[in-house]
Amino acid sequence: MSNSVIESFHKRLKLKSLHFSGCLYIRGNFDCEKFKNQGRFIIDLSSRDYIHLGDVLFFMPLIFFLSSLKPVVIIAPSYKFDILKCFLPGISNLTAAFDYVNVSLDEFVLTQPYAIDDVPGGRVVIGLGNTVILPDSPYPFYLLREFCEFIGYDYEIAHNAYKEHVRLCFPAVSNCDTKRLFVSPFIASGRFRDLFGIKKRAIIEYAGKMHREHGFEVFLFGSRGDNVRIGFPYVDIRGMPIEELIDLVRSGHFVFGIGFDNFWMHVADFFGVEYLVMFRGRFSRFGRLLHFSSVNVSFYKTMKRFYLEPNGARRLI
Repeated sequence: MSNSVIESFHKRLKLKSLHFSGCLYIRGNFDCEKFKNQGRFIIDLSSRDYIHLGDVLFFMPLIFFLSSLKPVVIIAPSYKFDILKCFLPGISNLTAAFDYVNVSLDEFVLTQPYAIDDVPGGRVVIGLGNTVILPDSPYPFYLLREFCEFIGYDYEIAHNAYKEHVRLCFPAVSNCDTKRLFVSPFIASGRFRDLFGIKKRAIIEYAGKMHREHGFEVFLFGSRGDNVRIGFPYVDIRGMPIEELIDLVRSGHFVFGIGFDNFWMHVADFFGVEYLVMFRGRFSRFGRLLHFSSVNVSFYKTMKRFYLEPNGARRLI
């Protein structure tokens, strides 16, 4: 999402004319049979303003399923494609492209609804996301189901195949003997939601409490340009390649994480690592319910999640 409230509001208004149903948006004259019969699938994850790393993860089950049918081309900068490959190892049907030079005008494109206008040349586009109804399942699988039902694919087959892929590629790892946590107190999207840094400070303070009272070693996630003041000992791994950080989370190096509802929340969910969330907040009641029911409990969480507030932690009821 853009960091501009006005721009986001304008985008939402413009998208209404393209809304088809649920989380589906269509630009142009879409033909289902032509889509299924084209030689490959094109997915555009290139938008820097509207498709962040967490959004890339939401597309993973769909990408995995489509790659089982025919080649998939991911239009995205290399760092996004590399992230995908971390979670989809051994998938040979995925290739990366950085632009539309080798994409013909008659090939259909899948992307996030906010990024529809970024697809050039008047191509037919399917936007997947920005649902207008509350999903009854974790967001990545809700997107997969809505897409399968729209196109005419079997959702249960697609869903079960993806779960089996995850089980085989990422067996559960025990982290019960560790006393290490990671903290992710930075926002890449929607920074206006913590304009004065109150929530960031609450995240840091809670990590400090875990260090002082329970002896946890704290690791700081972020980019080299992210600034924060911390008044207790910590291991600064800001700037470490994301792929290496993902591997640390996957390997059981941390018993849990603390931070905003960001990319690392989804990574922790994916690998079954507990994550204490500081909710950035949404302006509408629907937006809040959507995040609590489907987005902030992504992938395989079956329990209620603990949330961090400026005055402490609580379990969401």
